Amino acid sequence: MLLTTTILRSPTLLDLSALNAHRHSQSYAVVTSWLNKWGVLYLPCNASPFVMAKIAPHARSWEDEAANVRALEDVGIGVSAGRSQHSSEDAVGWVGITFAVPLARLQEALGRMESVLSARRAGGAMDGDRGCGRHGKRGGLRFM
Repeated sequence: MLLTTTILRSPTLLDLSALNAHRHSQSYAVVTSWLNKWGVLYLPCNASPFVMAKIAPHARSWEDEAANVRALEDVGIGVSAGRSQHSSEDAVGWVGITFAVPLARLQEALGRMESVLSARRAGGAMDGDRGCGRHGKRGGLRFM
């Protein structure tokens, strides 16, 4: 409680709040520009630190969605599967992407995601296809 009181009474609170809002706006613009570049459908947000994006538009099941999430995890990217966000059964293929991280880290993560998307566009199974993925596992791993 003492820390909260100190922060709320700080003469720099408004500056810190403005800086935080500016950084979130920058990061949001970076993420949404990247999603637009890749033609990924997303839900715009105005009050949360993450964007819901449909990285697997052809996914037909939660297993397809999970395979796409695992492909990102394989390159060190953690996203929140749509299923964990209590999406409806007909809304598979969505993930939550946070942008509340330092800009350099966000850009590195998007670069890794881009490598996965590029590989999936160049070849491999479409998401929802039951072909083998890059690790020999069954299930679609292609994002686009």
